[in-house]
Amino acid sequence: MITAADVADIAGVVLPLVVTPGASFALTVAGAVERSHWIGARIAIGTAAAISLIAAAVCFTPLAQTLGDSRLAHLLGYVGAVVLFALAARVAYSAMSTENRPGAREPGARSASARAFVTTIVNPKALAVYLVVVPGVAVSLGQSLRSIGVVFAVTHIVCTFGWLTAVDAAIQRARWIGQPRSRRVLKLAAAAGLIVTGAILLLTGRA
Repeated sequence: MITAADVADIAGVVLPLVVTPGASFALTVAGAVERSHWIGARIAIGTAAAISLIAAAVCFTPLAQTLGDSRLAHLLGYVGAVVLFALAARVAYSAMSTENRPGAREPGARSASARAFVTTIVNPKALAVYLVVVPGVAVSLGQSLRSIGVVFAVTHIVCTFGWLTAVDAAIQRARWIGQPRSRRVLKLAAAAGLIVTGAILLLTGRA
């Protein structure tokens, strides 16, 4: 039976993974700068859906061995890099557009969540967490992979919602975000974050 101490140990593993800037963080920053309503929660929904799918595949199906195949991991790295580069180009174009002002038409909830889902599901880092980290945690705590996988995924999702919504709220409440230059700098920083993450995936795929 999983105890409160086990959950605390899992949270200690999950939190650093969540707060480390990545694609979901960059997408949240870009959307918050645009004053998109509930963008943090919408990005978190897409990320949570991908996390749930990966966790279920690893912990409840025989697909774990297939998902762990190095060639598939490399392919996911290439696909993920292309997706992230495309998103970075879109964010950068939006930042440089002179017609981009607060109040412009924002992407729908489905669009934001779908982008977050795709960037997470093709990210080998997310796959590696559930193929390597979760089994290690299960062994160290003396629990079954399925039970630890469920608790790990739930903790991961809850922390993701909390972190992304907090980032969203902090940016949208900042008065200086209304300045065009500030908005442009933040969006370009978000685009740079997507490019860096994509480059890491690309290099990982070539390794």
